[in-house]
Amino acid sequence: MNIILPSKFEPQKPYRIQDFQEITIGLLAVNFQPSIITEKTLQQKQIIPQDWQLKPQKVVKPNLRQFLFKNGFKIETQLGKIYFNTTINQRKIPICQIVKNFVSSFPQLIYSKVEILPTRLISLPGDDNVARDFIINNLFLQREWQNFQNVQPKIQVQFYYQLQKGSLNLKITDVKFSNSQKIIKPALLFKGAFSEGFNFNYKTKRKKKIETILDNYDYYLASFNKIINSLFND
Repeated sequence: MNIILPSKFEPQKPYRIQDFQEITIGLLAVNFQPSIITEKTLQQKQIIPQDWQLKPQKVVKPNLRQFLFKNGFKIETQLGKIYFNTTINQRKIPICQIVKNFVSSFPQLIYSKVEILPTRLISLPGDDNVARDFIINNLFLQREWQNFQNVQPKIQVQFYYQLQKGSLNLKITDVKFSNSQKIIKPALLFKGAFSEGFNFNYKTKRKKKIETILDNYDYYLASFNKIINSLFND
């Protein structure tokens, strides 16, 4: 994805920007126990494709299990919660269908909430303060709090949007990360959260509600990215 920096923002050149994005979908179910999920269960119930292979499992605890597949897809479970995670790239993994498969395979679970959690990390060229300066210079006017008693605060900004098909909480944080060459780079971390809770006694209503939320997945992701992209265009 090409990021166009604002005309007032002048970091070091040439621009070398990395843009990494992933998505997590969470299901909350009060009666869910991680012990019911195994690799064999996932394949026998056709929740995942038969040819998917697991990487060596590192997290093995009674109340916390993690399944990391060689294609990068991840399922993490804990008491009352199941999370599905994948990166967003050219090799598109049908995460929503996998979640729907899971719900259909375990209708006895009392689902009460769906979370769609997009994350995006955009590196910025320049020194250690370039991400912090981007937030200040493009989202705020200069104020004394930005350098109070000669101490620069770490900046995290949070927005709330009531959109047509749901609400979005968006956090923007200045961070540093290590790239593939082990070089520490400044970056902006965007974390979004679309969530909707419900309370249905009937399995069919719970299943239908979850499917309706997942059917809006493309809208949620497009809205999240549109807001972020608008920060980089005058």
